[in-house]
Amino acid sequence: MLKQITFFLIALFICISTFAQDTTKQKTNEVTIITPKDIELRYLWKIPKFNAKFILESEVFSNSTAIPASFSNSFLFPRFIDETLKNNAINRLNSKNRFGALFQSKIGIIFYPDSIWKAQQQGIEIYYKNQNVIGSYFHTDFFKLIFNGNAQFAGQTADLSNSRFSSLNFESFNIGYIKTFKLSGLSVNVGLVRGRAYTDLNIKNGGIFTALNGTQLNVDFNGSFEQSSRFSNVFKATPSMGASFGLEYNLQLPKGINLDFKAEDIGFINLNEKTDLIGRDTSFIFNGLNFNDIIDSDKDLAFIGDSLLDKLRGPVTKGSNMIALPAFFHTRISKYFTNNWNISLSINYRYFTGYSILKKFEIGKRFTKDRYILLSIAQGGFGNFQTGLQFVLINSQRHFLKIGTVANEGFISKKMSGNGIMINYNFQL
Repeated sequence: MLKQITFFLIALFICISTFAQDTTKQKTNEVTIITPKDIELRYLWKIPKFNAKFILESEVFSNSTAIPASFSNSFLFPRFIDETLKNNAINRLNSKNRFGALFQSKIGIIFYPDSIWKAQQQGIEIYYKNQNVIGSYFHTDFFKLIFNGNAQFAGQTADLSNSRFSSLNFESFNIGYIKTFKLSGLSVNVGLVRGRAYTDLNIKNGGIFTALNGTQLNVDFNGSFEQSSRFSNVFKATPSMGASFGLEYNLQLPKGINLDFKAEDIGFINLNEKTDLIGRDTSFIFNGLNFNDIIDSDKDLAFIGDSLLDKLRGPVTKGSNMIALPAFFHTRISKYFTNNWNISLSINYRYFTGYSILKKFEIGKRFTKDRYILLSIAQGGFGNFQTGLQFVLINSQRHFLKIGTVANEGFISKKMSGNGIMINYNFQL
């Protein structure tokens, strides 16, 4: 990991050394160093000329170290998964695999209560955000067992160890304070969080042996399963509630260098008392029936006496449990040149299953006052590699519109992993 970070830092240094220009020898009316506030209205130190700004943001993406976009899209946007899709995915699997997805949307407003607040460059931000995060890491056998059943493992043991799947859907109502200084900006916010659904399957050690004739099943399992109850009416069940904290800081340095830091969704959710809590450390042998298809068929599981499903699941305990939010951390250093180019290096991390540190390099070009293009190359996150392409189409006094891709590979070829889109629109009053 240290070698990868060092490589990115060296690459950034080389780019700065190659493209940097000595502006002191040029007349001030010949060149203008562009800054973030010339490109994006979101930066904290750009105080709008109006009294309020509405914000609408949305992002959808998925990525994996192995699973192609054609398969993940069928899983995320339900459609029939045929044998071709399964085989294409299985052929790309490694001994250790990761997959994740993010669906998030945000709507809010930044406003200045009166002329005094605006004169002092202080504002208030209020917004609502909904997020659905999916993350996993898994052994190849785990994937094969889930999607093709256990018949393929006749006479073998399917290795399920070190496999985990997590899914969390939550919404938050946040209020924040913004303060703009001469060359920097600071924003802090707190939020009330409501959990909507949570599932977590964690297999630390596990295996399923299927006898050649399918009449015996040997199961070893050590792990846990947790699932919150879904509720449509908060008056019929105690909601899963929590709190969050966020911080954002931007700093402009000399020679067109900028530093950004962001931390968001730092907090917790206390799952309600109807949450299923299952912890298992078990080993048993089951025989007497045909177990060639334990995943796709229920007929062998519903028999008199203790069922296989009951043995696998074990006792279920109802109770509340506190979980951490998928906190997100972002730090970035950017260099803006006099020829309307800029480059940046960022390091990102999301505290969630299957997510590794994401290192991203970006290069941008402003063509006109309102037109800007940004290309990104990243490694890490839920996958191995991803590229993005984003466009600022409108950047006027009242309107700002940015659209683009978060991961391009799945759009280029369905056999590759990762695709996603984003949109960011601001309107000032």
